[in-house]
Amino acid sequence: MVEWWTRSHEELVKDNYNEEKLRNIIRNSKGLILRKGFREFFAILEKYDIPIVIFSGGIGDIIRIILEENLGKLPKNVHIISNWMSYDRQ
Repeated sequence: MVEWWTRSHEELVKDNYNEEKLRNIIRNSKGLILRKGFREFFAILEKYDIPIVIFSGGIGDIIRIILEENLGKLPKNVHIISNWMSYDRQ
């Protein structure tokens, strides 16, 4: 597990990922399909201000971008507890 994480991290750093690059990759991915009714469900929860808390061991930036791309914006009732990327200023 440590070896996989280390190698994955090194690849992300080497390829100089930034938010724009991640957003383009997600936007162009064809295999990413969210469940039927996802948008309607999130809209109802947002309408009634019911919190949505997403816990993930993955990369929070990717989760946030996926939600933004599918919903138009990240609803204020959505909270993501995850690992977040730090980007170099370039």
